[in-house]
Amino acid sequence: MLPKPIWFENDKVMILVQTQLPEQCIIKEMKTIEEVWQSIKKLEVRGAPAIGLAGAFGVYIGMKNWSQTENVVIDDFLPKVVEIGDYIDTARPTAVNLHWAIERMKQKAKSIWECHLQKQLSITEMVQQLLQEAKQMLEEDIAACKAIGEYGADILENITDFKAFLTHCNAGALATSMYGTALAPAYIMQQRGKNIKVFSDETRPLLQGSRLTAWELSQSGIDVTTICDNMAGVVMKNKWVQAVITGADRITKNGDSANKIGTYSIAILAKEHNIPFFIAAPLSTIDFDMETGEEIPIEQRDAEEVRHFGEKQTAPSDVTVFNPAFDVTPHQYITAIITEKGVAYPPYSESLKALKEGKKPHNKKNLFEMQKQVLKTAKSVVASGLVSGTFGNISMIDRKEGIVAITPSGASYEDMTEKDICITDLEGNIYLDNGKKPSSELPMHLAVYQSREDINAVIHTHSLYATVLASQGEKIPAVLTEMGLAGSGEIEVAPFAYPGSKELADETVKALGKNYACLLANHGVVAGAQTLDRAFMVASIVEEGAHVYYLERQSDKVSIVPKQAYETVFKAMQQYGK
Repeated sequence: MLPKPIWFENDKVMILVQTQLPEQCIIKEMKTIEEVWQSIKKLEVRGAPAIGLAGAFGVYIGMKNWSQTENVVIDDFLPKVVEIGDYIDTARPTAVNLHWAIERMKQKAKSIWECHLQKQLSITEMVQQLLQEAKQMLEEDIAACKAIGEYGADILENITDFKAFLTHCNAGALATSMYGTALAPAYIMQQRGKNIKVFSDETRPLLQGSRLTAWELSQSGIDVTTICDNMAGVVMKNKWVQAVITGADRITKNGDSANKIGTYSIAILAKEHNIPFFIAAPLSTIDFDMETGEEIPIEQRDAEEVRHFGEKQTAPSDVTVFNPAFDVTPHQYITAIITEKGVAYPPYSESLKALKEGKKPHNKKNLFEMQKQVLKTAKSVVASGLVSGTFGNISMIDRKEGIVAITPSGASYEDMTEKDICITDLEGNIYLDNGKKPSSELPMHLAVYQSREDINAVIHTHSLYATVLASQGEKIPAVLTEMGLAGSGEIEVAPFAYPGSKELADETVKALGKNYACLLANHGVVAGAQTLDRAFMVASIVEEGAHVYYLERQSDKVSIVPKQAYETVFKAMQQYGK
């Protein structure tokens, strides 16, 4: 049975005192804002979402107590909410959920006050509305955690040979209203009837992993193994885990994530062992006002937590201690961030923003597939002799996602890898930052995509015979029926323009017209199609046609497909291979 860390019943706010686990299950009623503050500060209630809920209910408790004092002035309603909220907010500076929840209660108080000005509400009615807001936040958190679990479970089930994941600290049911964040996928997989195993770091110095995570998973019947923090590397090396999932207390716009101290080290280990590292957290954990993790305030805790292990002193009383409660994992170590609204993939500045705006973020799996396809085609183009050295460029577009994959500028095809393929948006902005610069001909590719919705792949080659004709400013007539793949009739020549220029992009679009290929004066060939494979076919047949035409010219006898057959051949060839 899933434990509850905080709940409301019989007009009481109750918490499970987590500092006493696993030895004792103590239930405590929070009666004053001082008790709420202390419970948050002392980690009796902990975990970013649960802390936020405690803060929201704390505002209600404070206002309820205030409303029952003598000589209450209703005009003090709003200032009192702000006063109580600001006080509770100081309990834990790193966890953004606490601040978020307090701010939401303040906003609710403002709307209650505006309603009061119109309907003359009683203080009791106003306080009850604050309670309803806190209860609504609790229900929303349950739904959010379940959604996180569903998304996370889907990811884990798609990992080849998945058996277990590693977690750090406690981001389970005890840290939220139910299900948790990092542990939610385990609970959902359990509900789906799947076998699941979790490795739990003990999480020094307060042992939230061994005391809390291991306890709640055991209570729920999930197979759990607790390890010391410094054993994670060995577990990964032995391939006992196929993923790492942790929670977060604050996530910045770029994806940098603050979580319990030790998370950063685990992320580095995961990257070294090629194990995906996931953050699971609700959108309320994302601080869109912070650009990077450098801005996150890190709570420093009592040195005695480190000098002691439980009740036993393990270090000299006067030894200097560094005891940050959290560290920040840079975004480049995070495979994905799992939220209740969907899964965010790098670059997080774009995907997290999309989730906030209610949009579907780009699927990194799709990005990788695009990179794979572009690289495969690039290798084929080189092998066929259509390009040489570092020249030419290949791209494809995902119109649904609004992104383009294109070969990098000045890169050797021989050494090129999937990760070298650049990803941009439709304006040419870098979407996936891999340290490479997109091809200088990106504007030309984008212009084609913007003008031709029937073209989803573009290949620019410097094939010999086609380039010779392009340099002479000669069109390629329809000397082969196969040239119907490229267009109806002649292959036009775009006049000379500087590479990478807007002028070249515009002239390319004009020369293409309704065809699927054109020549660029002194520059080669542009071929397009619905797919990369077909664009490669078009580029190949253009070169073949150019070669045949070049040879026929030498004999002063050129045989051309009859004009009356152009359209028929064109239509027939568009169905070729389909």
